[in-house]
Amino acid sequence: MKLIVISAPFPVPDEVNIVNRLFETGLQYYHIRSPFVDSDTQRNFIQQVCEEYRCRIVIHQHYEMAETQPIGGIHFKENNVKLLMQGDPAYLYWVNHKLAHPDFHLSASFHDLDVILRAKEPYDYVFISPVFESISKEGYTASFNLSSLQRTAYLTKQKIIVMGGVEPDKMPIVHQLGVDGVAVLGYIWKSPDPVAAFLALNELCQKPNPSSLL
Repeated sequence: MKLIVISAPFPVPDEVNIVNRLFETGLQYYHIRSPFVDSDTQRNFIQQVCEEYRCRIVIHQHYEMAETQPIGGIHFKENNVKLLMQGDPAYLYWVNHKLAHPDFHLSASFHDLDVILRAKEPYDYVFISPVFESISKEGYTASFNLSSLQRTAYLTKQKIIVMGGVEPDKMPIVHQLGVDGVAVLGYIWKSPDPVAAFLALNELCQKPNPSSLL
């Protein structure tokens, strides 16, 4: 099961060193989701990440950087997905880029299970949230019936990554959902030791608990 870490909305102290350590300990992808960060700040951050790990960075904004920096790919936010479904050429460009370059990473966010079932784009995986009450956003509560999410995971060809309130005590439920992984933000960045928090959760991602029922 994948474990993906998402950046905090604003830069955090020692973030680059923490991210490098996360990659060293097994992090597969780091999503830079920083809507208030300008392109120069994002570029400087990427260039401080160890070169061998930059191909595992996925950006949520300043997409043009994907053509000049050796990163993994880009992520479509929900509004981007809606524009893509309306035929917006700016987003069709990246879908075609993915089709021409299979190693290029393309993922997307969804908040509607029916839309996931209709999605035909070649995403590497899709985020669905919030599955549990958010740790990082106060009042951002769970929005899905877990049985419906389990059914969607079974029916869709998309690889589903759940996020929103994911922490160790939720992992038995996550394994029962039949999804492909989890993405975390608050659990990591609100921890006094982000690397230790990552290692603890990553161990649970690899060890399903079949005794838990939805």
